[in-house]
Amino acid sequence: LTVTTLGDNRFEISFATQSEIGEYQLTIGPDITDLAGNALTSQEIITLTVVPPPIHVGRYDFGSSGTRVASDYTGVLASDLYNAARGYGWQSASLTGFDRFTTDLLLSDFHYGPSGTFLMDVQDGQYEVVISMGDEGWFHDQMAVSLEGTQVDVITTQAGEYAVRSYLVDVSDGQLTLDLTDQGGANPTIVIN
Repeated sequence: LTVTTLGDNRFEISFATQSEIGEYQLTIGPDITDLAGNALTSQEIITLTVVPPPIHVGRYDFGSSGTRVASDYTGVLASDLYNAARGYGWQSASLTGFDRFTTDLLLSDFHYGPSGTFLMDVQDGQYEVVISMGDEGWFHDQMAVSLEGTQVDVITTQAGEYAVRSYLVDVSDGQLTLDLTDQGGANPTIVIN
């Protein structure tokens, strides 16, 4: 534990990084005085919680050949079929990649088509899956989103509108499965950014 004076009545308390998951309590006082001799009038108890870090598996930017890929994302082409060496890809898809060449690198490009199943190898556990669906130039309606075989949403977006949705999913077979299927409507395609 290190205490550093920052001013007459300001101090910084530093301690070693805690990696053990759980709650820690830091007790300050009551027998502490500042540089002017003013005593701390009560005891302060600060509770710190160390939580497990989120499992970061992958971030994918769905686009077409030659399109720009958003920073910290992996570019995925509509032709990138799943293989075990890569650990992700489309299992089945009748999709096309497209880019509207807007300034937002993640939302500018996308895959679209009637349906697609994207697979990603992961350890068994619970995951947060965040998807972005939308198109600057065209509306897409009645897009069904399923994770691990369970439909979790039906999304409709207008031209220039992007639905960014987050879902919790439990994986027990070593592979996260995302199914996107058009359920009819005026536009017979799904879209994923």
